[in-house]
Amino acid sequence: MLAVLLVASAAEPPQGPWEAGLRVERQHMRVLGAWSVANLAGGTAGALIADGPRARTFHGTNAAWNTVNLGIAAMGAVGVARGLREPIPNPDTVARRHRQLHRVLAVNLALDVGYMAAGTGLWLAGGQTGPIDHRGAGSALVVQGAFLAAFDAIFLARHRRVTR
Repeated sequence: MLAVLLVASAAEPPQGPWEAGLRVERQHMRVLGAWSVANLAGGTAGALIADGPRARTFHGTNAAWNTVNLGIAAMGAVGVARGLREPIPNPDTVARRHRQLHRVLAVNLALDVGYMAAGTGLWLAGGQTGPIDHRGAGSALVVQGAFLAAFDAIFLARHRRVTR
């Protein structure tokens, strides 16, 4: 899915920074939405048919994590649609909004590293708390954190490039 974003940017017509930024945001919200739906479906199915607490926890954690991602993708899509309907803001407002998004994505990257670190810690701790297997939950956090780190890094790089 991330490779699609890199290829998609190769043949895009030139636009102003506002429209170009919204186009990148829309593409990324679609990828995040697709990732979320795939993880919700696969995680739910996997949790229902898995043998053992580790696999059940892994799949269930992936499904649960992506309810949040799907909400973020939906809110982002609504924001992009609103941005496309409204008049283009003045250049100072455009620059300020782009800087805000870039800061949010940079903070998200740091959080993504934190998710992977927490997941690694859970995995290393091992054991179980009730039906929750720490290795299963930790593995899921590493997978989700790794995807989100790549996603946020590509999103930030592409958005910075087109909004200069």
